[in-house]
Amino acid sequence: MHRATPATLTALLFGAVAAPAMAADAQVAGAWNLTGQILAGEQVAVARPVCTFQQAGAALTGTCEGPNSAGPASGKVAGQHVTFAWRHTPKADIGLKGVSTFDGELGADGAIQGAWTYDGLPGATGNFRAERR
Repeated sequence: MHRATPATLTALLFGAVAAPAMAADAQVAGAWNLTGQILAGEQVAVARPVCTFQQAGAALTGTCEGPNSAGPASGKVAGQHVTFAWRHTPKADIGLKGVSTFDGELGADGAIQGAWTYDGLPGATGNFRAERR
């Protein structure tokens, strides 16, 4: 029969406690100010919406609202990785239609930064930053 030493038991205990803590999903519920720019050839889209999320475990639901469009948003959180899609409903003739997708990481500074794509501008690439309100 093998006997565990106190040091082994301590390592096992702290290892078991530390693993779930490191795997915990970021908490992103609440309101976020987004800034971002996306380019497709010579077309440019700039975003400064406010997105408000509710979070249940890893699932995100909520809304985003900008000057020209608003609509539902949904996504997920996996560790510090945050992804969400905003389905635009135009407020005016110039409002965006389609879906913006945001894929980023929650950093040590408390901001989410990453890539932004918009299906209304094929081939578009861009970046965004989201900060808590």
